[in-house]
Amino acid sequence: MNAAKPLKLRKSSEVKFSGSGALLVTLARDVVVWNVQSQTKRFRAHPFKHPSNCSIHPDDSQLVVKNTAGQIALLDVSDGRLVRMLNQDGENEGSNIVHSACGNYLVDGSWNGMLTVRSSQNGEVAFQQAFPGDMLTHIARSRLGNKWYVLHWPKARADDQPPPPSFVTVWDWPLAAATDHLTMPVDHIYSIELSTDGSQLCLLGTDSVDVMRLIDKQIMASTTYEYGGTRFAAAWSPDGEEIVTVQKDGFVFRDVGSLKPVRRIDLPFASDVAYSSDGRLIALGSWTGGMLVERQRT
Repeated sequence: MNAAKPLKLRKSSEVKFSGSGALLVTLARDVVVWNVQSQTKRFRAHPFKHPSNCSIHPDDSQLVVKNTAGQIALLDVSDGRLVRMLNQDGENEGSNIVHSACGNYLVDGSWNGMLTVRSSQNGEVAFQQAFPGDMLTHIARSRLGNKWYVLHWPKARADDQPPPPSFVTVWDWPLAAATDHLTMPVDHIYSIELSTDGSQLCLLGTDSVDVMRLIDKQIMASTTYEYGGTRFAAAWSPDGEEIVTVQKDGFVFRDVGSLKPVRRIDLPFASDVAYSSDGRLIALGSWTGGMLVERQRT
């Protein structure tokens, strides 16, 4: 890919590379899949209204998309054809959806507090656990798939009281019961991002960024940032050297040890960011149109 000529992407709320780095998915009104090497669009599909997040099978063989209503569609990764709906239930609105490391299962959560593991082929439910009074807002998985992190957002218990603080439950695969509970440094965490080596979590609050070391649950670095109003999102570089935060009208690249900014890319209505698995490319999502660029090392 030519560093002097970034690939212009359609407007998007989410950007995601496949594990091989061969494919890039952008989500907005439509689902668009790009061939990264040739810088060409493979297909554009519209399986349902308001696609919100997706997961690509570890071997690039399937694409699963979840929408804001909680419906889940399985698409043919070659041409975007709808293979089948894995869930039609309108009660499943909630967190992102994630493939297991083997690719045979999908994990997601709902605003109603239901954590679900289902078959990635037919949608058959393999495991469920309810958390009454909680909204499950984000799920992160380790690269090897042995550790899972679920962000809980408790609902207010009374109209005149604020909701209890958010927290994270830790799970081993296969999911059966939570093995640990992480207390957050601020009351409301909107997104969690796991480092590639699985040793640290990046925590995004309303106006704060924190890095937690998981072995002892210590906060290693903290800073403030300016939320842009489109989506709470961040990404770790695969080598663990930097974290990118999505902010007002751009992307800020931060040193992991201190979280101090080292550079910025301006882009109006910035929405999401993702690194390719080899760390060479960065996808920048925006509601005005994103870019695929080569990483610039500082």
